[in-house]
Amino acid sequence: MLNIILRTLTLLAFIAQWIYWRENQRKADKEKPKTEKSTSLYKLSSKIAFKLIYWSILLQVIGITVFPIPKAMSFQAIGVFLVISSIAITIFARRELASNWAPGYEYQIRKRHTLITSGIYQYIRHPIYLCMAISFIGAEMVAGSYLFIAMFGIFVGAYAQAKREEKILLAYFGKEYKEYMTHTKTLIPYIL
Repeated sequence: MLNIILRTLTLLAFIAQWIYWRENQRKADKEKPKTEKSTSLYKLSSKIAFKLIYWSILLQVIGITVFPIPKAMSFQAIGVFLVISSIAITIFARRELASNWAPGYEYQIRKRHTLITSGIYQYIRHPIYLCMAISFIGAEMVAGSYLFIAMFGIFVGAYAQAKREEKILLAYFGKEYKEYMTHTKTLIPYIL
C-alpha cells in the first residue's frame, strides 16, 4: 500500500509540473514571442531524447519497473522527497523566469528577453536543469530501479545543455551575462 502511495505522489508531482509548464509556456509565447521558428536536427533530437527519458521514467513510476531493487521502501521514500522538492524548485525557478523561459532544446532568446538574476538565479544559472536531473533520479528511486544510478549521467547532459545555452546568452547579453557568471555557478551552488 505504501508503495502505491509513494508512486502516486510522484506521478502527481510530475503531472502538476507538466500542467504548470504547459500553461506558462502559452503565456510566455504570447508575451514574448520566440525569435526563431526553425528546428535543426540537433534541436529535434534533443527534444526527442528528453521526451523518451521522461516517459520511460513515468512508465516505471506507474509500475513497469526495469532492474528492480528488492524491498526498497525507505529508498522509495527518499526518492519521493527528491522528486517533490526538486519539482517545487523547478516551478519556483520557472516562475522567476516568467516569459523569458523557452524550452532548453530550442536554444533561443525571446523577443524583449531580460536577464533574471534574482531568487534562486542569484546562486546558480541553471536550477531547472539541476532539479530535472534530481527529479529523474528520485523517480527511478521511487520506481525501485537500479536505473537510478544511470540517471546520474543526466547531470552530464544538463551541464552540456547549460554550457551550450550560455553561449547564446553571452552573445545576447554580453558583459552583463559575463559579470553574472562571475558570482554564480552553473548547476550546483558554490561548487559547479
